[in-house]
Amino acid sequence: MPSGSIYIWRNGAVVKSLAAHSKGPEIISPTGAVTHSGVRCLRLRSNNSTLLSGGADGCVRGWAIKEGKLGGETLTFHLHRTDHTGGPKPAIRGLDCQDEGGDVFIAGTDNCDIWEVDKDPEPLVFGHSGPVNCVATHPAKPAVFASVISVGSLQRGAGRVLLWQADMRSLTRSASVNYACKSCSFSCSALGSSAVDDSPSHHLAVGGDGGHLLVLEEGTFATIFKDKWGSSAIDVLKYSPSNQFLAVGSHDFFVDLYIVRNGRDGQYQRHKRCAGHNSTVTQMDWSADSRVIMTNDQSYESLVWDPESARKVPHSQHNQAWHSWTCTLGFPVMGIWQEGNDGTDVNSVCRSNNEQFLVTADDHSCVRLYYFPCVVESAPNRLYRGHSSHVTCVRFSCDDRRVVSSGGVDQALLLFETHGISQDWEWQQGKRKNLPSKHPRCDLKQCVACGERGPPPKPPLVWAATDQEGKLMGWVQPPIPDHWPDEEDIGDIVCDKLEKDLNIEDY
Repeated sequence: MPSGSIYIWRNGAVVKSLAAHSKGPEIISPTGAVTHSGVRCLRLRSNNSTLLSGGADGCVRGWAIKEGKLGGETLTFHLHRTDHTGGPKPAIRGLDCQDEGGDVFIAGTDNCDIWEVDKDPEPLVFGHSGPVNCVATHPAKPAVFASVISVGSLQRGAGRVLLWQADMRSLTRSASVNYACKSCSFSCSALGSSAVDDSPSHHLAVGGDGGHLLVLEEGTFATIFKDKWGSSAIDVLKYSPSNQFLAVGSHDFFVDLYIVRNGRDGQYQRHKRCAGHNSTVTQMDWSADSRVIMTNDQSYESLVWDPESARKVPHSQHNQAWHSWTCTLGFPVMGIWQEGNDGTDVNSVCRSNNEQFLVTADDHSCVRLYYFPCVVESAPNRLYRGHSSHVTCVRFSCDDRRVVSSGGVDQALLLFETHGISQDWEWQQGKRKNLPSKHPRCDLKQCVACGERGPPPKPPLVWAATDQEGKLMGWVQPPIPDHWPDEEDIGDIVCDKLEKDLNIEDY
């Protein structure tokens, strides 16, 4: 019951009331009424001698059953908030236990976490307590990414920011805010040092309902800057590659620009406002040189802006190099639309950092992988399922080894490992360093992605007869071997360019 009591019924009437748990904090029910969580779950053990109850006070209690009657309390376990999640004690929403007995149980909470309950309860799986609207991958740490949720379970309009570690599949930090979070983005490079160990630290910008902007330090989630320029939700935001500007796209058709200040205590400064869209701004990308910014809106309009003057750029950008590509409109992504799609079916796209692949997220619970650029109608793709709702956002990790997708109201993140996507650079001491040129997919020893040998390299073209009589001459492709040659024969078949880029003696 919401009051925290357990009622015992007999012949359709309450014969006894047992005060089992406190009623907990106020919540808003699906009908809109204000109530309390109280007792939300009961579980009878297989031996029929113990009844387990879970409540909003974060406790699991056991009650003795003898001769069909409910007796006194036999055990109590308390779930405490963790350093990562903070906030009040988790309210228990579900319980289960092993049939063999024992004092170890599994509990589900209102924050969608799963706990192992024993003498020292601890979370097994962290979850989201509301729809996941956006994910952002770290630009220098391949295993780190952030997510934001829009509605909490205890308070309407509450939001949360979470930082995850992909290789451990664990939550490392989270913070609550008093508004629904809609978007997030990491700074492209470090903007100061961490308050914990003075290591280089990036900023994490979070946009929410009501025009709220919050900038956090990644290591501690300490607040760097907060502002409220407009009154509409911030749907997209992104740092320039030079970290000079932060662009903020909102629901009121504007793109607001902030000048970024370095340092742990540096303050951001409002710069200018770009006005010209006729609908909500949905995506944006910066050029590689940070001199222009491209934005899309819900009316299928794509505009390019000068961040210094906040004016539209009238000339063509077809030769422009872009730092990222997350816009759903544009020549390089015009082949992503499936038959029957309208402009709202694809919610998010992301180009790989090696600029060879593209992933998309759509309203059909699908994540698709394309080659980039994707310019032909009905372009070939690979389809991946797993979400049970509209996929709201998808992003490559900075080393292209992973793809992270958010499932909106299914409150789930899916983590994909890529296969066969190699790179010509890697992160070394927080900086992007180019690697020697290699075979397009594999090096001479093993595949960069999976550790297995790829197809043998093609022999170089030779000048030879192109007809049986030997009258016509031209460049001819020798037969491609079906196996890798011995090491001493490598130099005979590897093309001049590859031989120049690699030190063959190393193999």
